Amino acid sequence: MSYLENLRFHTLTVKTPARDIKAFLQSGFYSFRASPALHRHNYTELHLILGGDADFNVGGQRFHAESGDMLLIPPRVMHICLRQSEGARRTAFQIDLGCEEVRVLPVNQAVLGEFFAAVAECIKTGEHGEVAAYMALLCHPLTAADAAPEPITDYGFLIQEFFSTRYSENIHLSDLAEFLCLSERQAERLTVLHTGKTFRHELVATRLAVARHLMESTEMPLRDIAAYVGYESYGGFWKALKKGI
Repeated sequence: MSYLENLRFHTLTVKTPARDIKAFLQSGFYSFRASPALHRHNYTELHLILGGDADFNVGGQRFHAESGDMLLIPPRVMHICLRQSEGARRTAFQIDLGCEEVRVLPVNQAVLGEFFAAVAECIKTGEHGEVAAYMALLCHPLTAADAAPEPITDYGFLIQEFFSTRYSENIHLSDLAEFLCLSERQAERLTVLHTGKTFRHELVATRLAVARHLMESTEMPLRDIAAYVGYESYGGFWKALKKGI
């Protein structure tokens, strides 16, 4: 029995910037054939047309989709593909995204062509990774409205970014505490936890790492390097450099 014959129902996790989406595939996903009978699904069904055109009856209304179109059919709505032109390439799968009404949306033709090529390769190999990647691109416009920034609570990341972007300034532990919205004691404890160094030692280490990079990759004078990494005194920079904190 071939891979295609083995595949009856299959689920893929499609990662988009807004959230992960579940895609529900059936064997018909790979066959590009017209729907055999009037039917409905529990999830939104997404039809993609590459080449030719097709007509659908969705909820008693007729809809036309052409090459480069994406047709979205809401959950639990009766529908059928009435006709598709000779040579048309069509595929469909369900996704766990809400859809209130039938929509016909344009799709980037280049991405769509590559998606169909990935599907053709998947038929031969059984590997779905590339298919899932292109699904993410195709579904991204459907989830863009849901995308929203969230506060970062990864203190290791925040502390690293603080030192990486502000090492040349005259910064103090109080500045980090304010940046993290914590007390100075908490900020110092977290700095030691995530860097293995106190605030002062991590600041010096960050400055010296940049200084050494400049010394190895440029002809910049040491006095200029000292000023660049935030030392007001060249003597202080030279002392730190010799100590090698």
